[in-house]
Amino acid sequence: MQTEQFISNETTTPQYVSWEEYMDKYADDRYEWVEGNLIPMTPVNIRHNDIAQFLEDILTAYCALAGGGKVLREEIVMKLENISSRETY
Repeated sequence: MQTEQFISNETTTPQYVSWEEYMDKYADDRYEWVEGNLIPMTPVNIRHNDIAQFLEDILTAYCALAGGGKVLREEIVMKLENISSRETY
């Protein structure tokens, strides 16, 4: 039997949700969904933004020189299959 646990942030959010419920209610609210658990994403800081911009610039230059492709930087929701654990650094 599975019990619901709760995490704390501005509002009480159930920690265990189905993939469908995640997509309906939480996918746009900066949460990751890992095996039914909601994990709040940390806010982006200046260093993270600088690195992302650097990578975008390099990939955009490569695409221009290689003659194809386009680099878009936007948050997306994706589901990866067969992930056994979540690595943190």
